[in-house]
Amino acid sequence: MKTKLHLFSNLRGDIFGGLSSSIIALPLALAFGIVAFAPLGPEFASQGALACLYGAILTSFFASLFGGTPTQITGPTGPMSVMIAAMLTSQLQARSISTVTPGSEMNTIFTMVFFAVFLGGVVQVLLGLSGGGKLIKYIPYPVIAGFMNGVAMIIFLSQLKPFLGLTSSQAVIDVFTGAITPSWVSMAVGAVTIIAVIFGPKLIRGVPGALMGLIAGLLCFFIIGAIFRSDLLVVEGNRFIIGNIPTDIPRPVMAANFIGFFSEMDASVWMAVLIPAITLGMLGSIDSLLTSLVADVITKTRHNSRQELFGQGIGNMISSLFAGLPGAGSTVRTLANVQNGGRTRLSGMICGLAVFLVLILFGKYARFIPYSVLAGILMVTSSRMFDTWSFKLIKQKSTWRGMVIVVLVAGVTVLVSLIVAVGIGVLITMILFIRDQVARSVIKNKFFGNQVHSKKIRTTEEMLHLQTVGDRIVLYKLDGSLFFGTSDGLMQEVEKQSGNCDVVILDFRLVKEIDLTGAQILRQVNDQLCGANKHLLLSYVSKTTDYDLDRVSAFLTEIKILDQIGEEKLFHDTDLALEWAENYVLHHDGLAAATHERCIDIHKMDIFKYLNNDEINDISRILTHNDFSANDVIFQEGDQGDTMYLVSRGCVSIFFEVQKGKRLRRIASFGEGTFFGEMALLEQKPRSASAIADRDTELYTMTRHDFMELIEKSPNIATKVQLGIACELSSRLRSTSEELRALEI
Repeated sequence: MKTKLHLFSNLRGDIFGGLSSSIIALPLALAFGIVAFAPLGPEFASQGALACLYGAILTSFFASLFGGTPTQITGPTGPMSVMIAAMLTSQLQARSISTVTPGSEMNTIFTMVFFAVFLGGVVQVLLGLSGGGKLIKYIPYPVIAGFMNGVAMIIFLSQLKPFLGLTSSQAVIDVFTGAITPSWVSMAVGAVTIIAVIFGPKLIRGVPGALMGLIAGLLCFFIIGAIFRSDLLVVEGNRFIIGNIPTDIPRPVMAANFIGFFSEMDASVWMAVLIPAITLGMLGSIDSLLTSLVADVITKTRHNSRQELFGQGIGNMISSLFAGLPGAGSTVRTLANVQNGGRTRLSGMICGLAVFLVLILFGKYARFIPYSVLAGILMVTSSRMFDTWSFKLIKQKSTWRGMVIVVLVAGVTVLVSLIVAVGIGVLITMILFIRDQVARSVIKNKFFGNQVHSKKIRTTEEMLHLQTVGDRIVLYKLDGSLFFGTSDGLMQEVEKQSGNCDVVILDFRLVKEIDLTGAQILRQVNDQLCGANKHLLLSYVSKTTDYDLDRVSAFLTEIKILDQIGEEKLFHDTDLALEWAENYVLHHDGLAAATHERCIDIHKMDIFKYLNNDEINDISRILTHNDFSANDVIFQEGDQGDTMYLVSRGCVSIFFEVQKGKRLRRIASFGEGTFFGEMALLEQKPRSASAIADRDTELYTMTRHDFMELIEKSPNIATKVQLGIACELSSRLRSTSEELRALEI
């Protein structure tokens, strides 16, 4: 990642980047403004263009000032403009207005629309402050592709009339039936614009296509006017141009309207405003965060998604106060900014200021811009908005579900409304999420006790027995959420295995959430096993009321499930649970006495199985007997090692330090009849781990000095001892290999 730049640390690059992006922003703002206000008719075209220019100025400046992506350029976009058009259409239909004229009713509609823009900004601010923007990434790709394709179709189709030179009352279909004749002037100007937008940048590098299209279209229009149609050069009554655009300095004209409107709102008005506001907030957030990811890739930086959504929300809230349209991060403008040197938030602020200066100084000349020029720009822009990769889904049988969703969302967007499409998209997202969760088993892995073992090193006889009857222990490693959709599958699996096993272990290490249904299933499983004199063990679960420490454990503690299972059956890790299960099986089968009673004489230790009694008696003379209490440290990591230990009674655990000594991790334990520390007899190196007595323990010790004397005086005995050590180490290695193979499977 690159070093973070300060506001004025890249002044020259930011000026060029901001100016370059403003050149692209200007024609797009004019075009998107006309799209947004299209339902109101051509009389409101100039007002729509002005509202979009205000939006380009204010959102670019304030989203850059407060946002979390330094190079991002914000401004009105296709989806946001279509959303405003959908709101206006909805309000006109709700009020049964067929002919739109300026007046108090239109003022109310405008107030509602801009108040929705304001609330959409509030939604984005809340998403930023709460970190809710992370949820946006869970919206499936087919839903987003459907939105974008539907919006692109709406924009493209809406520009057919101005491209053909038709009035708002005329239908495009009539052109194809021959009922009306399109305007050759509009078609010629629009065609020249399209050609310039597509091919202009290839001829003159560095000049945006939209700007070249605007210039070429204007030249074509004026040439036609000068040679063939002089009436085209007159402003008054000219239906081909957008007309006068006010060039006054923006004022917060909506602030007072919002206060009065807010005090008079009832439930029906709230619903009419709130749903579009949430939609605007979500669409703007999706657009902006996707553009932030693009900016991250090309600048090798990392954006702050929370701050970015906060900045976008502030920009849209301020824009609405000045009767400006909402904006979102624009990929095209952002790329132009970066490619021309923009690197800090100053570039976006300069872009907004540049648009402002052009509006004030040259806005009066914008009245001559033909509708067909803007239509040509938008037709190319909308065609590039199509998610072409989604069309490839048609060819793949495996992705037909995704294609159905793309077509459905796009169709609803075009034929019904964007608001309904967003609702359907969210519903599809929820259904797909629930389907995936239900279809996905919460059981990640299942192992039996003869496939995986605890870290406790046991005698050969015990290990052979566990290998034979280990399937009486079953371990389930869980992963995901244990809720109503997944817990029933766990119940069925445990019921299927409970007839053949004595102990069921549930590993909760990867379980992040559990609901009441999941808790009820745990209670039922425990009751069923206890009724059959069997046991349920939970690992990575402990009694606690601290939700910050462990949400799952705290929840199960609060609803008393852990009390029913029993605290003695809760373990901090799976290894301890496996050790308990193995001890239970061995004790149940008579191979191990109760813990406090068991003591193994050295004559029965596997290490000496190749020695006769006389030889073992000779060995016993060089062994030293030691007693340790529970939690006594036998040796510590880093100590000089020179002693091997044989466990006669009790148990010893081996730990090594992790996180630079901040905590200990248990890697093995040694029970009665086993040995540890044998490497000290072969090499004089520091201990690689620490040994701590788990309970009162009796050990026999043999030092390296004693062993060397044994080699000199009784080499035959020493060789048999070495053979016993080798056989035991080989058995441990084989057991580890089998366990690793089981884990791989």
